[in-house]
Amino acid sequence: MAVRCTAKAKTTGKQCGQPEVRGTGKCRYHGGRAPQTMRAAARRAERAKLDKRIEDLLADHDIPNADPIDGLLEVVRRTGAMMRVLGLLVGELDPDGTGFAHLHAEKPTPIDSIGTEVVIHPLVTEYGTWVDRHAKSCKLALDAGIDERRVRVAERQVSGLEQAVVKALERTAMPPDVRQEFVLVLADELRQLPEVT
Repeated sequence: MAVRCTAKAKTTGKQCGQPEVRGTGKCRYHGGRAPQTMRAAARRAERAKLDKRIEDLLADHDIPNADPIDGLLEVVRRTGAMMRVLGLLVGELDPDGTGFAHLHAEKPTPIDSIGTEVVIHPLVTEYGTWVDRHAKSCKLALDAGIDERRVRVAERQVSGLEQAVVKALERTAMPPDVRQEFVLVLADELRQLPEVT
């Protein structure tokens, strides 16, 4: 069954019975073939394809942990990944990298006697949205003091490691002076490890 036009009669309030022009929601009598309606339908169709492609690209990613720090870092990673993926897709739009494309016709639609109407491709708009999202998530992570928290977590982990080593050494038959020397050498070795960023 064909999709019906969504226009309604002013007098009766009944829906138009004519079939819609594909993707527009309107029949040919109610503006379904108007250029702006056709462009809007093309943008919606392109957006639907883009949404599906984004959904497919994100399908393999894990859901962030319940830890707020890990969750925030995951948001930073995901927004950065989306920004990079969309940047690659935008780069594929045209060879000169402007990101402008006419969605509809071989020749631009005139808007006045001087210029032409240029339609920005939905990928370019989406890329700009994700650049903003990534910048905001990075700022949020910085404002939340993620770096300082990571340092405190690392310090707690090192402290726990130190306590575990000391307890393990106490359980051995190692003389106390050799045990103390081992702890000092271990601490020196740990300080020389490269920093993990």
